[in-house]
Amino acid sequence: MKLSPADIFGCLGLGELVKRSDARPEHVAIWIARDAHPQLVPTHVLASLDALASDLGAGDVRMLDAHEQAAVLVHHLGIKHGFVGNRKDYYDAENSYLDSVLRRKQGIPITLAVVYVAVCQRVGIRSEPVGFPGHFLVRIGGEQGVFVDPFDARILTTTDLGHLLTRALGPGSEMKEEYLEPVDPRAIAQRMLLNLKRIHDGRKDRARALLVTDRLVDVASTPELRRDRGMLALALGANQAAATDLAHYLLQRPNAPDAKDVRSALERSRRTGPRAN
Repeated sequence: MKLSPADIFGCLGLGELVKRSDARPEHVAIWIARDAHPQLVPTHVLASLDALASDLGAGDVRMLDAHEQAAVLVHHLGIKHGFVGNRKDYYDAENSYLDSVLRRKQGIPITLAVVYVAVCQRVGIRSEPVGFPGHFLVRIGGEQGVFVDPFDARILTTTDLGHLLTRALGPGSEMKEEYLEPVDPRAIAQRMLLNLKRIHDGRKDRARALLVTDRLVDVASTPELRRDRGMLALALGANQAAATDLAHYLLQRPNAPDAKDVRSALERSRRTGPRAN
């Protein structure tokens, strides 16, 4: 059964949504944005994407080859509509929220890639989001297709890809096939949330970092994420929740390099007793 907006944003948690075979990147992005913008109306965001796609419908782009489709797309979104990367304030959290990206026409590679893929899907262009190291891309036309950088609104050559890899991983880095493979909505959600976690951690905004980490646990419950959530909960006084997460981490990683520190944190959470979570 096809997902309706009520299903996506009313009934399903993020962890449930990313398991659905019919989940789209824009669904995940809207779900995440709504945490920061509770008044967001999902259908309005979807309508904005529909409008961008309908504006591209002057000709049948499906009849073009992959390179021509990529050129049309880059011109349409990057030149005509002005979607660009936010170089001036790259670590602004608003760059990670799809509604803000559509309004401001600025974002980071992953959210701009979501815009590109959503528009492509609506006009019949085959496209996939690609989780390239440090810089999300869009592939147009399948396995032998063309790579587009939505941050700079340009078609990439093999040389360009090499430069991006060097910037992300350092000189001498070897290109691997996995770097150029499409990713699913789960991977998009995880990378978006990790980006936000780094931003909130860097700003010592523990409340927002805790919310984002809670979503990460829902999407990809690793012991390390449970540890991080527990440490944030402890810092915010949610001792009972902290104790549960920290105990789980130590059970799964008893010999971890940070096990001593985590045990100390677990003792503090138990010593101070339960507080409101």
